[in-house]
Amino acid sequence: MKGRRPGWRGLRFHCAKSGAHGGLRRRGGGGQPRLPGVGSLGHLTGVLFDMRTGAQLLHIRFRGAAEAQQAALSGNTDGLWDTVGPMSGVLRAGGPRGLGLSAATRGGAVPSVIEAGFPGLVATNCFLLIASAGLDPAIAAKLRAAVRVALGEVAARARPEASGVIPLGVPMPAEIAAFVAREGERWGNEVRTAGIRPG
Repeated sequence: MKGRRPGWRGLRFHCAKSGAHGGLRRRGGGGQPRLPGVGSLGHLTGVLFDMRTGAQLLHIRFRGAAEAQQAALSGNTDGLWDTVGPMSGVLRAGGPRGLGLSAATRGGAVPSVIEAGFPGLVATNCFLLIASAGLDPAIAAKLRAAVRVALGEVAARARPEASGVIPLGVPMPAEIAAFVAREGERWGNEVRTAGIRPG
């Protein structure tokens, strides 16, 4: 969440001001948190925030993240749920303030949602290296070994980590499959509960 208002001290304050005079307004009001497209992580996390806190903010849909980011940076909105990468530069430069990181651990000066008292708001993007199910096991083992070596090199980790991408090691295929299944079930339930539809 990137709040432009200097007095906003964190997610709890943001939640308390939702609907209050001078803060974010509820549905039908004047203040809007910007969301980068239907079904994106930013959109789903914003909806999850509503569901967990009862804030019921007015969500404005965009065609993509870039359009939502420009609206937030230009000051036309009170907040934005977005991935860290595209916003990391302006956050470091003292632009909009990061109120909370939707991860299990904090990101530098930005507290995690767990630290802020919202454990149900953990929502992260994951990047996986995948191949076809019929890939030769020997080739798969070589790829895994190469990735493990790369992740062990400081230079290889520096750039993604600067953008908020945290390497999580090289889990086994069965662990990845189980994680994907859990996340699919979790977000499927959230989407159905919120009544989100494409379009």
